[in-house]
This record gives sequence, C-alpha cells and structure tokens, in this order.
Amino acid sequence: LYLALAEKAVEDEEDDADDIDVASDKVVFRLSDASGRMKRSRESPVMSSLDTNDVFILDDGLQCIVWIGKQSSKDERNKGMMYAHEYLQSTQHPLVPVSIVREGQDTKVVNNFFQQY
Repeated sequence: LYLALAEKAVEDEEDDADDIDVASDKVVFRLSDASGRMKRSRESPVMSSLDTNDVFILDDGLQCIVWIGKQSSKDERNKGMMYAHEYLQSTQHPLVPVSIVREGQDTKVVNNFFQQY
C-alpha cells in the first residue's frame, strides 16, 4: 500500500510539470488604490506598463515577481504579496517561486521577464 502511494505521488509531481503555463503567456497585474479602494487590473506585458505609483505582479508561469514602485502606497506595498499568492492559487502553477523587487533594484530577473516583448 505504501509503495503504491509513493509511486502515485511521484506521478502527480511529474504531471504538475505539464501544468506550467508556457513562458510566452506572461501576465502583468497592477495593484492600485488610487481610486480609494484596492483594485487589481491586467496590463500589457511590457516594461513601460510599470508605474512608480503602484505595485505590479509579473507572472511567466515559471516565477512570479512582485514589483514595488517607489511611490506606491503603504497599503499597496503591504498587500502585494497577498494578492500575488491569491492570484497564483487560481493558476495551474500555484507553487512557483515569488520574488519581491523594489523599483531601483530592478535586477536581471525583471529585465528578463520583459525581454521577449
């Protein structure tokens, strides 16, 4: 019985790899409370979409980046990771690594995310 369960667990792990969205399906969400309440909206997956006044969730199916603009509100900064987690739970890849990158600390990771666009 235990051997059968272990074999099933390995099969499930291998099947999970097939569920990952292809990297060409990049998703960008803006988190903004400029209207007085927190709102998540989908944006074009281009670097020019990033705005210093907001927080963004960048997802390529292999990783998720929470990009925090320098002028984003405290509430946006505090809730960015929570919104990223909630979003990932609705995808086929809920367990991808999540990184936080602040504006000005833009690393190769962010540049690589937008590279194909």
